Amino acid sequence: MKLLHVHAFPIILFFLFLFCSACGELIKALPSQPAKQYSGYILTQPQHGRALFYYFVEVDFANPLAHPLTLWLNGVLSAKDNMEFLLNWFQEFLLYRNLDLYLSGGSYAVHYIPQLVDLILSYNKRFSGSPIKLKAIAVNISLPNYSVVVFSYIWI
Repeated sequence: MKLLHVHAFPIILFFLFLFCSACGELIKALPSQPAKQYSGYILTQPQHGRALFYYFVEVDFANPLAHPLTLWLNGVLSAKDNMEFLLNWFQEFLLYRNLDLYLSGGSYAVHYIPQLVDLILSYNKRFSGSPIKLKAIAVNISLPNYSVVVFSYIWI
């Protein structure tokens, strides 16, 4: 059996993303994990075949929609990609659209979470429907020998 050349994978992913706007699936069973969990990809730039992976764990209570939503961001991403992800994720998971949202992340998130907050607040001003209910942010700034956690409320 001949293996696919490494350069073929981005092309395959591009066509995969063209045919599914969000490929999230319910994870049916994990040992000792009673909560509903989902994973998949959300398109952020369909013209370039760019998507972000997510792993979503629903709170394990009788009424998960009575609790806030927390988005933890990792890696070096642009605020614009994160905003596209958030809007498209809400289309995939409509029930969560009106929950309070908390943004969090570590390392480089200290740069792009404030930029994402600005995009969300601008979006809320322009959008006539229900706004994204951003409540607070928390970022972890890790430096050699110590770590600082910054937690900030968004007063809207």
